[in-house]
Formats: sequence, C-alpha cells, structure tokens
Amino acid sequence: MKIENRSGKEYSIQKDGSQYKITRTIKNYDSFENAKNDLIDLASGRKTEEQVQEEKKSNLH
Repeated sequence: MKIENRSGKEYSIQKDGSQYKITRTIKNYDSFENAKNDLIDLASGRKTEEQVQEEKKSNLH
C-alpha cells in the first residue's frame, strides 16, 4: 500500500518478517546500483536525506 500526501511525500507499508513497517520514499531511482550507493551513503552519514533529494532536483534541470 502506498500513499502520497499533499506535499508529495510517499509513504508505504512493508512486511518485515512477522512485522510491518512504515517507510517513506525520499527518491526514486532508475537502477538498483544507484539506489544502493545512496543507501550506503545515507547509512554511513556521508549524505543526508536533504542532499539526496537535492541531487534529484538538480538532475531534473
């Protein structure tokens, strides 16, 4: 299940083993490799969510 709010943020429910979690999409990707690289950067603290989102905006221009 996915829901997008008025400000464009997308939320979804995902099954995680025997539990469920709510996730928020911060960016959509064309390839698994690009998504994986940003996930690693986010987890390691090299990038913030805001930096990842800004890259999306600059790539659209």
